Amino acid sequence: MNIKSTARKNVKRICKKILQQSQKSRSNQSTNKLTNSPDKSYDQKPSKTTLNKDNLEEFVKKSDSLSPAEKEKYWANKIYEPSFKIPETLDPFSKQYAKLQMKLYEEMSGRKYEDDECEQTELKVKDLVDKPNAYYGVNDSPGYASDHFSGIARLMSDLRPKKGAKVLELGAGWGFCAEFFATLGLEVTTVDINQEFVDLMNLRSKRLGYKNKSLKSTFETFDTKQKFDIIYFYESIHHSPEVYALLKRVQRFLKKDGSIILGAEPFSGDWPAWGMRLDPISVYCIKKFGWFESGWQRKYIEEIFHRSGMGTDYKNYGHNEYSHFLIASKTISTKSNSIDLIPWELSRSGWYTDSNEYIISKGKSSVDIPMDTHREKVRLNLSNFSGKTLDLEILRNSQTIKIVKLEPGANEIDLKLGPKELKLVFKSKTFNPAKDLGGSDSRDMSFHLKSITAIK
Repeated sequence: MNIKSTARKNVKRICKKILQQSQKSRSNQSTNKLTNSPDKSYDQKPSKTTLNKDNLEEFVKKSDSLSPAEKEKYWANKIYEPSFKIPETLDPFSKQYAKLQMKLYEEMSGRKYEDDECEQTELKVKDLVDKPNAYYGVNDSPGYASDHFSGIARLMSDLRPKKGAKVLELGAGWGFCAEFFATLGLEVTTVDINQEFVDLMNLRSKRLGYKNKSLKSTFETFDTKQKFDIIYFYESIHHSPEVYALLKRVQRFLKKDGSIILGAEPFSGDWPAWGMRLDPISVYCIKKFGWFESGWQRKYIEEIFHRSGMGTDYKNYGHNEYSHFLIASKTISTKSNSIDLIPWELSRSGWYTDSNEYIISKGKSSVDIPMDTHREKVRLNLSNFSGKTLDLEILRNSQTIKIVKLEPGANEIDLKLGPKELKLVFKSKTFNPAKDLGGSDSRDMSFHLKSITAIK
């Protein structure tokens, strides 16, 4: 299923800051239940910030008339409000729940979903065959390509696939990942719904001397007798209305010791399990292009795999929005030695919650580590965007346990756990992006907390 269209990539690139400012996440969400209801934590005035089925045409029309800077201001803090409620008691794995989410898609998009129609993209294949890399038609910046390469390279370095390992990439789009895999000596088969993408991948593979094979099919109709070492989705599976059924189905193409990998997919806080994404970028794409833009809590996707006897491992390399991967395999224990805690789902105070990828300390902040995730230590993945060193004091139950200097960029901190529920308090100086860095964010803030891993 095609998701890597030029229009979508440009929308995401232009409006990245808007998404970070617009997404809100519940502050005390249960980590045990897989029931669903729209996020009740949005505190917005409907006349100013709420999108609904009656004003979406106007929203898209006005958005198209604005410059990127004007659009950033116009989209800030907007959220879509469904015209109907989805009961919390519904099983998110049920057909009834899926029907209600499809009803919401139809309300937002104003059309019936047909993947062959709603997931298509026009592109000039001949103009892209000779480009340096497969994303060149989206963004010719070396840094942009490097953002994607870096996360995928870290993943492959950790996985250590064997030479000649067979990879099936579903929803391959431009073929960027497939070309990278080919440079590693992997045998790659790609599938996409868009014939032009299939033609582009085959022509580029021929020019570059790769043996990659690209096929046209949908997620739901693809079939093969081959078995693969890796089945790979990259920014693609969230366009499937039937993720649960799809992830169960593709396991038939997997070798016994193989892995299914979801890369750079949206783990969204809009719903406790899964549903249509409600942020302005997603709403814009749903309405204007008809794309199916869903998001899920990571625990929901992990539960899908666990029901099939597959363990999961989550890797968040932390350096950009494309560098997180969920890996599922029957070779991974379902009782992991580590548990990845999702910061924005924990009980906490003193944080900004702008995104489903991190929370931002206000200078003095705290987070509670629940007892049922007790391990010997926790590993904190922090990022410092101030451009200078920040002094950070960490307290456990009011006692200082560590004083560290956060260097600019990514930082990892290991802390020993106590025998009881752990309350961590963070104290640090703040900076103001607008005043200190010339940015658009005028809030006083400190570090970004991206992940917490409890380790045995």
